[in-house]
Amino acid sequence: WTGVISNGIVKAFAQLSITHVSNFSPGVDFWALNRVVGLDDSGSIVETPFINPARYSLNEKVDIKFTSDAVKKVAFSSQDVSKVILDFTWFNSNDPNDVYQEKSEANTVHWSSQPRDGGTWTAEDNNDHTHWSYTFVDLANLDSAYPTTWTGVISNGR
Repeated sequence: WTGVISNGIVKAFAQLSITHVSNFSPGVDFWALNRVVGLDDSGSIVETPFINPARYSLNEKVDIKFTSDAVKKVAFSSQDVSKVILDFTWFNSNDPNDVYQEKSEANTVHWSSQPRDGGTWTAEDNNDHTHWSYTFVDLANLDSAYPTTWTGVISNGR
């Protein structure tokens, strides 16, 4: 989200950090981040900074950097994590050393849970990001995280 915050200072989105808080299942000692996409105001994907599923330790923080000022919304697919802390880093577009941070806690959806596109989960779905569930966040309202399908992601989070 790029916008004037005061006295002509323009705030531009730069980074999202996702930190594990809790799991769906006790005894699971990891969580996974599968895919992250940045979308513009109209819901078009402008950046996909993270596309390779990776496992992380419990409570581990993952930093995802964005290069486009057009990113206004973010969607991510995750596994074995039910709650995360989202840290959003913004900078003054006139002075990149002038940094702002905002934090929000969000419930997440497991990548193979509903809502998702694709019907009954099959082994092939493990490799098809269009069949995964996503957590969608509008950067204009950091407390707005909700689950959606890939179709929902590409149709502006609906």
